[in-house]
Amino acid sequence: FARIRTGAMKVFAGIGVLTVGGLTVSNAAASAKLRNEKKIPKQTLIHLDLSVPLVEISPSPLAALFDRSSPMPLRTLNEIIRKAATDESVKGIICTFGAGAVPNLATAQEVRKAILDFREAQKALPPANRKFAWVAADTFGEAGQGSTQYYLASSFDKIFMQPSGLVGLIGVSMQSLFFKDFLAKIGVQAQIFNYHEYKNAGNMFTESSYTDAHREQSQRLTDGMFELLVAGVASGRGLSEERVKELVDDAPLNAKKAAAAGLVDALLYPDQVVALAKEEVSGGKAAPAGEKAGPQLISMRRYAKAVQPREESALMAMAGGGGGEGGGGGPGGIYETRMMAWGLGGAGRTACDSAGGRGGNRAPEAPSPDSMLLIGSFIRE
Repeated sequence: FARIRTGAMKVFAGIGVLTVGGLTVSNAAASAKLRNEKKIPKQTLIHLDLSVPLVEISPSPLAALFDRSSPMPLRTLNEIIRKAATDESVKGIICTFGAGAVPNLATAQEVRKAILDFREAQKALPPANRKFAWVAADTFGEAGQGSTQYYLASSFDKIFMQPSGLVGLIGVSMQSLFFKDFLAKIGVQAQIFNYHEYKNAGNMFTESSYTDAHREQSQRLTDGMFELLVAGVASGRGLSEERVKELVDDAPLNAKKAAAAGLVDALLYPDQVVALAKEEVSGGKAAPAGEKAGPQLISMRRYAKAVQPREESALMAMAGGGGGEGGGGGPGGIYETRMMAWGLGGAGRTACDSAGGRGGNRAPEAPSPDSMLLIGSFIRE
């Protein structure tokens, strides 16, 4: 049995060495890439791609390691936008929406606030150093619901849309599903007790349609969201709220009607908007000798890597293979299992320790000679 255990530990040790070696090579390659990404152009245009999902909670380090297109935390995005407001290298932000990408209203409010703060910060700068924030959209809503997208877009300095696009500023709607009749057909009757008539989460199983209280609550919520959208679009585009409501009644609007109504500044394709932005920054002048040609467009993710401290997470696992002394641990008894996770570069340190087993004479911090140590380092993007 001792030989089997020794052989098994050698196999695990070999796997550990290969794992650490592979992670080291991967870490070195990632570090080299990171150094290159920290170099941003002197004339930078940031591409804010809202086809990438925004999340409230940061993805795990492992998810960020294996998925380069992992969602960006909303808080991180807002912080980066505010940093860009005073960064001398940044000359502007160009935002695009992916096809069908519709942020929820709460997310749109967060990003809208960050953009408005970005624009407000420019007022304290000399006119020559002020940055712009533009939107280059293919369409708003694809002939459907584009109200939230446009609400967010209205916080930018200018809105550009391709000539074949539509503005689906059609207001707000809300729908509910009711399964009572369906459940009855299969012989199921839901029994749910509501604390109050406005506690209507269970209505989908106990009702065939809206109750008066449910309809009242939904209507008030819808009215509140609609008034929020109208006020935001009116203030962003310099229109009266009455005029915005008229446009909502007429929507969806084709590109020419949207431009004539003041909802769109110009009808341009995204690549034309980028070219116009570069011309705006350079003033039509050639780039100085030794520099790359003119302003450059970089992703928001790359800019975030350049201005944020490097966040690195490490995992350590230590498992002892021997039993405790004098405590009857026996061959193969694990007297300690310890795991640590910590972050470098200001990310803080957290540790979780647990000690157990049947051997009580050996201190938890003293691993047996045949313990195995594995350390993995993961870069979080």
